[in-house]
Amino acid sequence: MVAEIEEISVQEAAKALHKGEQFVRQAIINGSLPGAYAKVRERTNFFIPKKAFYDFAERFVRKEKEPLPQTMTQEIK
Repeated sequence: MVAEIEEISVQEAAKALHKGEQFVRQAIINGSLPGAYAKVRERTNFFIPKKAFYDFAERFVRKEKEPLPQTMTQEIK
């Protein structure tokens, strides 16, 4: 049995980081968001596992000196 991985959307990630959706997409493309990936078919789909996003956001937020929204950290852990 394969466990299903919870994901977060590009829109949710951008909102949590107070950045644009393009920032999140670029972070995935350039490998700055480990664990997240893009699948290119007729259009590009982005996949962000919640755990990968949480790890990225912790590092990013520390740089920016802004706390993650409490609801997000409770939801992800």
